[in-house]
Amino acid sequence: MALRVTSDADVFGLAGEAAGQREDVVLVNRFLAHLKARNFARATLRAYAYDLLNFLRFLAGQGATLAAVRPADLFDYLDWQA
Repeated sequence: MALRVTSDADVFGLAGEAAGQREDVVLVNRFLAHLKARNFARATLRAYAYDLLNFLRFLAGQGATLAAVRPADLFDYLDWQA
């Protein structure tokens, strides 16, 4: 997955080619914009962006999307990080 975190001042988002994951990138960027609108700290926005990038990479490896995430997937993600 060729995604990366981008920033323009205090606005963080994901960019890059994401085969089969484009809808997920749109959802993540909307969420990050929502956090920015709620005046979250710059460091928090950056941390969320990198955490969500990591989660999308995990999902890509599982052949899943954000819309299809089940509670068990979150436990698998925690194991995957270990």
